Parts: sequence; C-alpha cells; structure tokens
Amino acid sequence: MGKPAVTESLEPHEQELLDEVAEGVVRRRLSTPAMMFLEMSTPLNMLGSSTLHMASPLWRAVVPVSRIDQVAKLLEKRIAIPALIQAIDDAEHERRRAAKSKSDAPPTNAAPLTPTALATGATPPTDPDSPSAPHAPDETSS
Repeated sequence: MGKPAVTESLEPHEQELLDEVAEGVVRRRLSTPAMMFLEMSTPLNMLGSSTLHMASPLWRAVVPVSRIDQVAKLLEKRIAIPALIQAIDDAEHERRRAAKSKSDAPPTNAAPLTPTALATGATPPTDPDSPSAPHAPDETSS
C-alpha cells in the first residue's frame, strides 16, 4: 500500500508572514512578476527557498532583512508557495478595490450647486478661471 497523504497546513504566524510579504509585493507593484516567479518555482520549492537566500538583496525591497530567513524556511513547505501566490492575489484585488472606490468617490473640491444651477441642470465649474465659468458682463461691451 502507498504512503498516507501528508496534510500540510500553515500556522497563523506563518500566514501572517506570507500576508506581510504579499503586501510588500503589492505595495511596490510587483504582483505579476512575483506571481510568475513563484508559479515557475512551485515544483522546485526547496530550490526556490535557497534562491531566496541568494537573491536576498532583491527581497530586501519586499521583506525586512530580519525576516528573510523566516520566509526562506517557510517557503520550503510545499503549501507555502501556493499560499503566498494566493496572498499576493488577494492583496492585489484589495488594492484595486480600494483604488476603484477612491476613484468612484465624489470630488471633495466641487462647488456646491446653487438653486439656479439645479433649475437649469447646469453644474458650476470648480475653477473660476476656467473658460466655461460664468462671467459678469463686460462694461465695455454694451
């Protein structure tokens, strides 16, 4: 008979470490290259964690120096690389959702609508120097 399947899982502190790495990757807008690298290194996760030590100057941009050894040790677990990919993907979706909700928010510097503007359906410009701003009639043009 074959060996029983080994079920690996991450401890809460390990998941927190992966989330920290994922947030650093997303903050630096490196989600796509990081996920591609991790996907390619999944079959070789032991080698990938050794590569992390070798490439530590690059990882310092994402992971605090004091945590690089912890991340490398964690990435030796077969489940860690897919979990890190998922954490990066989740963090990237959250960043995009926050950016979208920020862009959908009404501008805070818009001029208030006056009763006249509401009645005519016009919206006053926010910049008084804009060409579409209503101007007082010129005294010389009578």
